[in-house]
Amino acid sequence: MYQQKDEKTLMIEAEGLRKIAFFGICISTVATLTAIVAIPSLYNYMQTVQSTLQTEVDFCVHRTNGLFEQYERIKGVKKLVKRQAGYGAAPEI
Repeated sequence: MYQQKDEKTLMIEAEGLRKIAFFGICISTVATLTAIVAIPSLYNYMQTVQSTLQTEVDFCVHRTNGLFEQYERIKGVKKLVKRQAGYGAAPEI
């Protein structure tokens, strides 16, 4: 009689462990499939963002170089005539 209860308890425990193992396998399968889809998508998104930002940075560098060139050109002008503050005409040179 003791042997029969022990076998029944072992069968119940085995059935519970089987459900836990099945649940664990399902979760790991879903996680693996999600990683298979998510990692390439994330990589593609990051590459797109990097490419877009690189284009923006190149544009900013180009504009900055143009500003420096204009600054150097203006810096070379020694004599500037200031404008008058009123409605009168500027003095003749």
